[in-house]
Amino acid sequence: VDCLAKNFKSDGPLGLYRGFGISVVGIIFYRGAYFGLFDTGNAILFSDPKRQNFFAMWAFAQTTTTLAGIFSYPLDTVRRRLMMQSGRKEKMYKGTLDCFAKIAADEGAG
Repeated sequence: VDCLAKNFKSDGPLGLYRGFGISVVGIIFYRGAYFGLFDTGNAILFSDPKRQNFFAMWAFAQTTTTLAGIFSYPLDTVRRRLMMQSGRKEKMYKGTLDCFAKIAADEGAG
């Protein structure tokens, strides 16, 4: 509660929601990748789910979860960076696109 109060005092109400927009985009991207991979792969690999090996289906589900997390990781990195600058006097990033650009310029895209 103390952290929230300090952030509210230094940044105002918007400081509590810094990184919220990219968080929503990241969730949509993650879930889209997950369901796209899972549903497509399920239809291709497991035509009759009731007759398939439980462990093969479990391994496939874990693989799709991991891949969706990897695909959405860059968005999560931007979200964390934006959230971590709440309460700072000097902001490193002006917004989401500025954060993407500075990360790409300073640290590379790969």
